[in-house]
Amino acid sequence: MSKWLNLLLAMFYNWIQMILQFIFFSQMYMLNQGNGLMFQGQEG
Repeated sequence: MSKWLNLLLAMFYNWIQMILQFIFFSQMYMLNQGNGLMFQGQEG
């Protein structure tokens, strides 16, 4: 029983890590895209 519980906890932890990394990188990508558009607008 404890073996399955540890396995589930490990899988759950890995999923949380993946989701957090995905959110972090998507936020950084959106910020970079926004900055690029803002700089283009200022130059124009």
